[in-house]
Amino acid sequence: MIVASFFIPLELPTFNELEAARGKVAAARGTGDSTRQNAYNALKRKAQHDCAVHFLSQRGRNSILPRLPWPLAGGPFVVELNWRTRDARTDPDNIAAGKKILLDALSVTRADSVGAGVLHCDGHHCIAGFRDSFVTGADPASRGVQIFIENGD
Repeated sequence: MIVASFFIPLELPTFNELEAARGKVAAARGTGDSTRQNAYNALKRKAQHDCAVHFLSQRGRNSILPRLPWPLAGGPFVVELNWRTRDARTDPDNIAAGKKILLDALSVTRADSVGAGVLHCDGHHCIAGFRDSFVTGADPASRGVQIFIENGD
């Protein structure tokens, strides 16, 4: 049974984009501070923050159970991801690398990351498994990721 449903209208960084950023240095955002950080971390944090904002904005409009308390209780859950992309130029396994970003954005906020608090965490006791599907040729308004969280039993 589906307990929550979300749509994230973003094309998340692919595995190749995340790997290309690994080891590079990016200037840290802020008030002119000269501190620098790993470009991979900057890319992942921005995408994770953007996803968390979308999860939070859909909390009251969730079509399945709008008043469901977060974090969801009764896991572990199966997370179904429907990846909707522009074309078939990027391989499915490369696209699905965004799963890490989505799960971190679904989890409760920790000191080192931003999360929406939909799930307690992304560990084995909260996640039973995944189902991925891919749609290519999606029109611009429907590109992104449709997420369904289901009871794992």
